[in-house]
Amino acid sequence: MAPGAIHDLAQTTKSNSKMPTSAIDPTLLETSLDFDLWQICDGVFGCIHKLGGRAICNVGIIDLGGDTLVFDTFLSPEVAGQVASICRRYQLPPIKYVINSHWHSDHVRGNQAF
Repeated sequence: MAPGAIHDLAQTTKSNSKMPTSAIDPTLLETSLDFDLWQICDGVFGCIHKLGGRAICNVGIIDLGGDTLVFDTFLSPEVAGQVASICRRYQLPPIKYVINSHWHSDHVRGNQAF
């Protein structure tokens, strides 16, 4: 693939897209030494790791209505505990599901916090 081909494809796709560009407008809610908490849309949150922090990977939080789902749980159980605290602070339903994208330690070691 020629240099710039990916950029050109992205530009073409964007210009041909019928989806409004403002469909998703993430909002930074909180920041810590380990990660930033973003609200992606109603009931969907992302915990995005910071370089040098103990989070290592990213975590998703989804309010399913009566339950909350956490996707991946960070490398550190202590930092994963902050995710549980966030769910309580934002009055999300109880965490019922924890899903891991794969078995690497940076995605599963925080499971024990739930």
